[in-house]
Amino acid sequence: MTIEAGRKYVLINAKSGTALDLSGSDNVSVLGWEAHRGENQQWELHQEDNQWVFCNVHNGKFLGIERRAHDNVPVRGVDAPVKWNIFPDDRDQSVYRYAYFHDRHFSMVFEEYPRIFVPDTPFNIDLSDFGNPDNGTLVTIWGKSENNQNQTWRFEEGE
Repeated sequence: MTIEAGRKYVLINAKSGTALDLSGSDNVSVLGWEAHRGENQQWELHQEDNQWVFCNVHNGKFLGIERRAHDNVPVRGVDAPVKWNIFPDDRDQSVYRYAYFHDRHFSMVFEEYPRIFVPDTPFNIDLSDFGNPDNGTLVTIWGKSENNQNQTWRFEEGE
């Protein structure tokens, strides 16, 4: 699949099958939720300076974190754009990761599930509790674990 600027995507967790969902109750929390493909589960991608920004279709919040990355930092809907890049997984070249950087750019064609991670750190976007499939499971930043499907996400075209 090729990711393109200006298109909408639903991000599906590889382990749970739940979607990356911007909470409809507080419009800030990012949670794993059964995929219904509503606007709060759709993220429009924009390219800025050869980097990517994820903007929620429902309310215009951006996918981001509000403080320095370390284990268990919640992923949130934030007001300012956060830039991310995509690059291949080190163990499986068919899997790409996307991360926010400030000075590097990678291609964005992939077949499997990318990892979303903070640059120059081992921290990934992680569906908590080892990929708990229950609605409302927090999405956080957590140290990268090899072969951990709860840290990988599939892009599906939105509407």
